[in-house]
Amino acid sequence: MRKLLIFDFDGVIVDSLEPIWKYIKNLCQQKYHFHLASKKEFLSLFDGNFYTKLVDLGFPEENIKNLIKDFSEGLAIIYPSTNIFPGVTEVLKNLSHQNEMFVISSSISNLIEKRLKQSNINCFNDVIGADKELSKRIKIDELKKNNQGSELFLVSDTVGDILEAKESGILTIAVTWGYHSKEHLEGALPSFTIDKPEQIYKILKHSQLPV
Repeated sequence: MRKLLIFDFDGVIVDSLEPIWKYIKNLCQQKYHFHLASKKEFLSLFDGNFYTKLVDLGFPEENIKNLIKDFSEGLAIIYPSTNIFPGVTEVLKNLSHQNEMFVISSSISNLIEKRLKQSNINCFNDVIGADKELSKRIKIDELKKNNQGSELFLVSDTVGDILEAKESGILTIAVTWGYHSKEHLEGALPSFTIDKPEQIYKILKHSQLPV
């Protein structure tokens, strides 16, 4: 069966937690007078859809579009100096030879594309960021609808992504080198958990398992 692999970007491909957490904290406080109490509270936003959780905490929903615009400006500065996680580039390139591959993210599509190009990673059919659609569930469902007959996997480092993928009925691979801890991720009951990028090969080789 043909496989379609959906990757999150931040925390899976690129190591961006510290600069993004600091930027979002300062942006919310200085421009929107909204206080994120701690890094732990910031990480809790990824227990569901990032933007929905932010609104749930009290961020004005009418300001989300403006926040995304401001976030884009910050990421344009942040991304060029971030590092790709060790081993990820080689794994992505190897996987792209036999699989369809996409990025879905709460970040900004063209900035992700630029960061990938910076590292000569040209593996993805498309990058679908928050500028195209806020809901990852909708993004996954659209890919599923357009690729019937394929076996779909979501590769992510956050509980929210794992839960949205499970709602869509696709397989999930939690990676432990990103935003959420292994213990926290396993509480969401992903189909698989990996500690190193190359461990994905074995999963895909023996993948025809129930969600």
